[in-house]
Amino acid sequence: VVQRGAFSNSLDSGSDVKALVEHDPGRIVARTQNGSLTLGEDKTGLWVKVSPVDTTEGRDLVEAVRSGLLSQMSIGFRVLEERWSYSNNEELRTLTEVDLVEVSVVSEPAYQSTSILVDSRSETVEDDTIENTDVEQPTEPPPFDNSALRAKIELLAKG
Repeated sequence: VVQRGAFSNSLDSGSDVKALVEHDPGRIVARTQNGSLTLGEDKTGLWVKVSPVDTTEGRDLVEAVRSGLLSQMSIGFRVLEERWSYSNNEELRTLTEVDLVEVSVVSEPAYQSTSILVDSRSETVEDDTIENTDVEQPTEPPPFDNSALRAKIELLAKG
């Protein structure tokens, strides 16, 4: 279980997080450092918005998502704090603080509840910056979020 707010310190730190394809550092398509990757947390979990750079890799990624070849994502992180508990003779690991390193569009995700879409607004947008107005900012996180980590990535195609 990933506790709600577990990404907060990492996201607030301003560290450079990269968007990759299949966790391959040689296939970088965006990063927070240059503004082509935006990250946040809402009541559902981690969300990301990628504006892929105009490279062969970036264009190929948008087309792979648009066509349905790639439809999910995964994340790379370091566990900073965790808590273990037991319920019904099962161990439960709760990640309370993690350092997010990268997000990846993948064919085989660790978390099945992830989703990816190509934002249809991007077809007519000239400015690469699109604000996500659907994100709810939690006021006080609950003790922990029992749902699986959910993430959504929006690939913004250049028109």
